[in-house]
Amino acid sequence: TLLTTAFKVMPETHRNIRVDRAMAFIEQSLDDEYLCAAVVAVAQGVSRRHLDNCFTLCGPSIDAYIWERRLTRAAEKLSQASLADRSLLQISLDLGFKSPSHFSKAFQGRFGISPRAYRHRALQNLS
Repeated sequence: TLLTTAFKVMPETHRNIRVDRAMAFIEQSLDDEYLCAAVVAVAQGVSRRHLDNCFTLCGPSIDAYIWERRLTRAAEKLSQASLADRSLLQISLDLGFKSPSHFSKAFQGRFGISPRAYRHRALQNLS
């Protein structure tokens, strides 16, 4: 029936809206070193478990999404000629990484190249 169909669709739509809002909050908060799933859940007014469930149904876990966004943003910043004078340490701290070694290991694990080498290659390609 139409009512049954509406109830089946509604939760999925609600989940997508919840995930979209959480993703927007994450984008705005990437520079917060304390950004984590619990902080996002509080900001969204839901439990951590509920938010985890919403993310898992749509793709990766919320924690994995936060780290992926931080690493992707780092790669974007390392590729910008206007930020070439900014140190790797400052870029990593700006994106909420607590130590340069943690940043380097995570970046290399994600992109298969050190942040320094990535920056060098990216800036050479701009020339």
